Amino acid sequence: PMAWGALSVDMICFCIIKKYLIIANYNVGILIYGFKQDSYSRRGGVAHPLFNFLSEDANDIVFSTSRKREYLNDKTLYFDLKNTKIDIELSYFTHIVICAAITNLQECHDDQKVCKLVNVTNTIRLIDHALENHCFVIFLSSNLVFNGKKPFYQYNDKPNPNTFYGKLKLDVENHIRDIKSDCVAVLRMTKVMTNPVAFIEKWKEESRAGIDIIVFTNRMLAPIHINIAVKVIYLLINKKKSGIFHLSGNVEISYYEYANKLFENDNGSLRLLKPCLDPAHFDCISYNSLENHLPD
Repeated sequence: PMAWGALSVDMICFCIIKKYLIIANYNVGILIYGFKQDSYSRRGGVAHPLFNFLSEDANDIVFSTSRKREYLNDKTLYFDLKNTKIDIELSYFTHIVICAAITNLQECHDDQKVCKLVNVTNTIRLIDHALENHCFVIFLSSNLVFNGKKPFYQYNDKPNPNTFYGKLKLDVENHIRDIKSDCVAVLRMTKVMTNPVAFIEKWKEESRAGIDIIVFTNRMLAPIHINIAVKVIYLLINKKKSGIFHLSGNVEISYYEYANKLFENDNGSLRLLKPCLDPAHFDCISYNSLENHLPD
C-alpha cells in the first residue's frame, strides 16, 4: 500500500472520511472546525466538548480539525484558518460547525491584521465553500456584537460592538445576512463555562499565592454551562433552521458576586477578594446577557 506521506492532503482526507462513511450507517456527517488543545487563544473552548458529545450518537459521523499536526488522527483533520486554502472535501459532510477563532480580546486588539484574516476573511471563505457544497453551517458568534450598555439584548436588536473582536464577529454576521442563505445559523452566546475557565484559574492561582484577587463590581456575566451550550448546538444541527439565535444564562451577576459564590466555603480566598470598578467601564455597568432565542 502507498505510504501516507506520499498522498496529498486531499487524498488523505478522502481516504479517512470515506472509510467511516462506508462502514457506518450514518444519518449526519458533522465537521467541527476547531479543537480544545488547538485553540488560538490557548484556552479551553466549545469544540472539544462538542466533539465528545456528538460522538456519543452512533448515528452521526463526527470529525474535528486541528492546525497542530501532533493532534491529527483518523477523526481529526488538518486545517489552519490562517491559510487561505481549504484542503478538506466538504461535500462529504451535511453540517459544519465553526468554533475556530482567535477569541482573546487583547490579542485581537493588538494584532488586528492577523485576527481579521482568521476571524473574518478566511472564516467567510470557509462558510461560502461549505454552502457551495450544500452543508448546513453553524457559526458561533458572541454577545460582544453589542456594547453591553443594557442587559438581555434581543436577537433583533441592532448590533453596536465596542471591541475589535466584536466587530469581527459582526463582519461575519453581516456577510451571512447579505448572502441570504437558508442554510446558515448564527448562535450568539454569552460566557461559556468550559474546563478550565481562564479567569477562575487565575483567581485560584492568586489565592494559592496569597495575593489580592481583583474582581470587578461593574462588569457582569451571564454564564452558560458547557453542557448546555453543546446541547443547544446539537439542537441547531437537528433543526437545520437558519437565522440568528441567542443563548445566555438566565441570571446575570457581577464578577465580584461570582467570586463570592465560587469561594463561599474558602474563607482565606474570600478575604483576598478586592472589589473594584473595571477601568474600561469606570462610569457604567458592562452587561453580558442576551435574551434567549432558539428554534421551536
